[in-house]
Amino acid sequence: MIVLKTFDKAALQTLKDNATKFYDGGFCDECAIPVMRTTVSQVAVMTLGILATFQRRDELLAAGYTPSDVTPQQHGAYITFYVKKPQAEQKADLKAIHARVEASYRASIERDNELIVARQVALEEAAIDRQVEKELAAERQAQRDAIEARVRLELSK
Repeated sequence: MIVLKTFDKAALQTLKDNATKFYDGGFCDECAIPVMRTTVSQVAVMTLGILATFQRRDELLAAGYTPSDVTPQQHGAYITFYVKKPQAEQKADLKAIHARVEASYRASIERDNELIVARQVALEEAAIDRQVEKELAAERQAQRDAIEARVRLELSK
């Protein structure tokens, strides 16, 4: 018999640890999709013009961001500085990420269990159908045998 999946704290913790590692190692452009920004710990400042770039970097540093270990990069006229989010913001991000990971994990367990139950129900229904067919076939055969015996008896008179 198949067993339903259960909540496993160790598996959930592994998923949370992987999400944390992804978060800590990720960075993207400041202009990236907001959903993407919530999964990263670094923000890239990319603007055209050296003065605007330094002003934007200084604004972020004044807002609590800290310089990143990633060195600034220049691509043509664009300069990209990387800064880290403040610790409080990172903790809030990780709390939200962990909540989404747990919700996703619980939903996957529920989905898997629903599939297991549906599969087991289908198997048992099929077994019942086979049993009913066997019983009907046996009943038909018994009726046929009774008819045959009656006909033989009538014809032998």
